[in-house]
Amino acid sequence: MSTDAVTLTSNEKEILHTEKTEEDDAKSEGDQKQNENIESRDVQPLETKTPPLDTNNPGLVIIPAQFEGKTFHVIRDDELEAGTKQRALISWLKKEEGEEFVYAGPVFGYAQIALALAAKLNGKKGTLFLEERRPRHPLTQKAESLGANIIELRPRAPLKEVQKAATDYVEQRKDKGTVLLPFGLHSPEFIGLLADRLRDAIGLSHPKLLKMPPARLWLVVGSATILAALHRVWPDTHFLCVQVGMKIWDDLVEGKKHTIYVAPEKFTETSLRLPPYPSVRTYDAKLWQFVEDHGQDGDYIWNVGKDVDSPSPQMGGKHRDKRSDSRHHPYGRTNRESRQERFGQLMTDVDIEDLTSILSMIQPEVLIEVSNDMDTQRWNVVEIEQNSGQSTAEISIVTQGENCAYVSDFRGILCIKFGV
Repeated sequence: MSTDAVTLTSNEKEILHTEKTEEDDAKSEGDQKQNENIESRDVQPLETKTPPLDTNNPGLVIIPAQFEGKTFHVIRDDELEAGTKQRALISWLKKEEGEEFVYAGPVFGYAQIALALAAKLNGKKGTLFLEERRPRHPLTQKAESLGANIIELRPRAPLKEVQKAATDYVEQRKDKGTVLLPFGLHSPEFIGLLADRLRDAIGLSHPKLLKMPPARLWLVVGSATILAALHRVWPDTHFLCVQVGMKIWDDLVEGKKHTIYVAPEKFTETSLRLPPYPSVRTYDAKLWQFVEDHGQDGDYIWNVGKDVDSPSPQMGGKHRDKRSDSRHHPYGRTNRESRQERFGQLMTDVDIEDLTSILSMIQPEVLIEVSNDMDTQRWNVVEIEQNSGQSTAEISIVTQGENCAYVSDFRGILCIKFGV
């Protein structure tokens, strides 16, 4: 067998070498451009995935609060104008069909403010059904200032009656785009959206909490909407749930690590032990007594909102006890023993006019005359006549004994002894 061999001249070899070199250079240049295109494609999606800053759903604000050597981490959603639920409600209303959104609930809840703000920002109408209170509760006044339409029922109307009136109102206006929102906004759609928004907020400010969630978290539970959303974000967290009004039914905590505590105060009453951060005295603040007694170092606290009718506790009012300016507690709050020592001093700090308003809350329909004996520091209380429309302060007797009462407002806790 013979093989034909091709012999190349030196000139032909040089031409082939040059062509190959040019081909390799072109291929190298093409590979480089392809790599650049791949790199540019890799970078571009990262930019589009970065969420824009949402002022209605900002990152979490977490501050330390200390008590008897323990440090608690307070999640300050009271920094938001309408509390936790604004994180999802504003975007939810934007997607929902309807021109008017109706909500029925208690005057002490933050959902009324969340609806008012969400409706305002979306150019829609927010209508609130509430029991009548005079003067109006500060949270309701806030909702009204944001443009909410307020429809009031009779004084002390039970929640079922308020909800029935709202349902009838919506039934008559369905064809006009009127929508009834569920109590506490508790629905699978809203809970899912709120959970997503909370993940976004946590990722913005405290991404480590998505990988290492709180072991224990305190929160007040009403409709359990926030609890349900937080459980989706932190399924392994032990939730310490404080009941302040409606009973926490088993189905609301089913499948969750939880412990339930029941606040001793009535729903309308102010918390006896105020926390060292701004909160709603008739709602979120009521969990602090259990944190003091059962809290563990490193626990987290979810604070939905704060009172809107008074300055923060560290600011106080004109009768604030100067000794409350504690260097050891944020917002100028002293510990339990110091508060007990302050009772007598606060009795002399509060003038008779203020105390008359405070004591009017014992029996709202009775006008009360107050005088005090500076020697014994006893307040003498006398019922005068039926109250004919006079306004009373939004301050509650939280515990009443045979001869004394403990009263809480933003200035602190007062001990009032009743004269015989």
